[in-house]
Amino acid sequence: MKKYLVGFIVIIGIGLAFPNQVAADRSYTIDQYDVDIQLQKDGSANYEERILYQFDGAFNGVFYDLNLTGRRNDSDISAVEVRTQPFKGKETAPYKENSSGENQTYQLTKNNGIAKFKVFNQVTNAKQTVIYRYHLRNVVTNYRDIAELNQMVIGKEWQDTLNNVQVTIHLPEGTTSGDLRAWAHGSLNGNVKLENNHTVRLTSNKNPANSPIEARVIFPTSITSDNQNKVDSNQLDKILSSEKTAAENANKKRKTVMGVSYSLAGLAVIILIVGSFHVRKIAKKEKFSLLVPEHLYDIPVDITPAVMYHVTTNQLPRTTDLTATIMDLVRKGQLTIEEIEIDIPSIRRNKKREKTFLIKKVTTPKPVQLLEHERYLQTWLIEEVGNGQEVTLKQIEDYGKKDVKKAEIFTKKYSNWQQKVKQASINLGYIKSNSQKALAVAMTYGVVLVLLGIGTILTMLMLNGFYPIVAVAVSVAAILSFVQWIGYFPVRTLEGETAIKQWAAFKQMLKDVSNLKMADVGSVILWDHFLVYAISLGVSKEVINALAVQFPQADLGTMNVGHYYLYGAAWNMGANGAFNHAFESSFTNAMGSAISNSSNASGTGGGFSGGSSGGFGGGGGGAF
Repeated sequence: MKKYLVGFIVIIGIGLAFPNQVAADRSYTIDQYDVDIQLQKDGSANYEERILYQFDGAFNGVFYDLNLTGRRNDSDISAVEVRTQPFKGKETAPYKENSSGENQTYQLTKNNGIAKFKVFNQVTNAKQTVIYRYHLRNVVTNYRDIAELNQMVIGKEWQDTLNNVQVTIHLPEGTTSGDLRAWAHGSLNGNVKLENNHTVRLTSNKNPANSPIEARVIFPTSITSDNQNKVDSNQLDKILSSEKTAAENANKKRKTVMGVSYSLAGLAVIILIVGSFHVRKIAKKEKFSLLVPEHLYDIPVDITPAVMYHVTTNQLPRTTDLTATIMDLVRKGQLTIEEIEIDIPSIRRNKKREKTFLIKKVTTPKPVQLLEHERYLQTWLIEEVGNGQEVTLKQIEDYGKKDVKKAEIFTKKYSNWQQKVKQASINLGYIKSNSQKALAVAMTYGVVLVLLGIGTILTMLMLNGFYPIVAVAVSVAAILSFVQWIGYFPVRTLEGETAIKQWAAFKQMLKDVSNLKMADVGSVILWDHFLVYAISLGVSKEVINALAVQFPQADLGTMNVGHYYLYGAAWNMGANGAFNHAFESSFTNAMGSAISNSSNASGTGGGFSGGSSGGFGGGGGGAF
């Protein structure tokens, strides 16, 4: 079930994360975007834009295109200043404008009314704010009856999601009550607020890519009495009528988005409930009342340790279980293991010697019926990695390191062995025939809910309306569609459930072996058999330590498996499973080598309206 959960998380990540990928190994996000506009008595304005970037990877700088068109009789920019500020640090000195391309310089070119900034600022894996300060004339238009600022403060050219956007507009002086009004156009999840009688603030927690934000602010002409940008006509009634229509349209759109979003959330809950009942109906899982003692003193069923691991966990066997299989083949008289010293090639003249283990086929093996995965393991390691008769752990490690193609083959062989173990486990009939079908149906419902969740969120974003409660509802439904089945599958038969509990009781006996009189349980030959299961069950150390204490060394020397832990070379290394550790470490290294290659109508505040009222400005940016 874990692998399905991983898959689910990956799907969610793909659907909800939209990083600005500049290259395969680097990306950036814009975590905050602040625009501060100080209007002047002459209708001009001083601007400060602060853009906080989160850079992941190495970047040479950023670029920003500022649209200067749309202002009456003026497309100029002056008093330009560019700085940067490390996160929680101090602002740098102003960057120099030149064409050198050196660090902490910038270039400014104008083309068709677009001021193009290119800021050279080398940064790697850091947060940094880029600051633009400049002055624009004629941003306010004085009509006969009203003064108006109508500006696209965030351009549609931004290809990035802008987080935590805040635009603050300051009038040169305060107005009387009711004389200051403001509207904003853009994403429907934004908000416009009159902070006081001379300040307007626009905010958007997450402004989608290619979504402009336009500010429209009106106030008495006396506020910008020195403004020479004048139009001899009345405009107030037209503005109010236009904004009323825009607000009505935005509210209709909000209701539509809300209706669709909540309907999809409701559908997700219905699918979750129906799916839960449907899967359980197919699975027909029964509850069995089984009486199994705390300790079981005999092997529940004579299966290989690798098959036992899959039976009890429903997971593919690990390298530990491969070690246990090797030791089981030793116990069955098919293989022998010997510690040896080998020469290691060295640049120096002195030969370098290294200890390793030699796994060797028995010339005349005992006549036992081996399962397919046991035969496959011998063929793979000894005949293909080794010389047909024997193989060392050093050969296994080098086989995965020296040749990419061989390493890929090695990994594939390991996977094939795992699948053969899995098939042997399935052949026992411990899992109900309808278990796989029920699991497939459960996964189908889960995928449908994941896709529905992603679709719902994308729909809200595309319609410029985001409702967190809906996003949470569909996400929770998708998560629950997977989480509810943790531990539910596979659906086992009575025999399967019995085997699970018996193997658990057998493992508990091995864990508590120091409190038992082992000779009363069985001879060293029987404990030799127990030991191969102890390896897979993770309790071999407890069994080995108890054997060393409770049986004489002469008896231990007769053990096929225990001999390698408790007698001879392995004994000198300590009774702690040295062979198991060395083999598994070497095998893991070989595997590692293979894998590593291989809206508001009144103007007094509220939500954003859609569309545009024809404001000047705009632009976009990014990083390079």
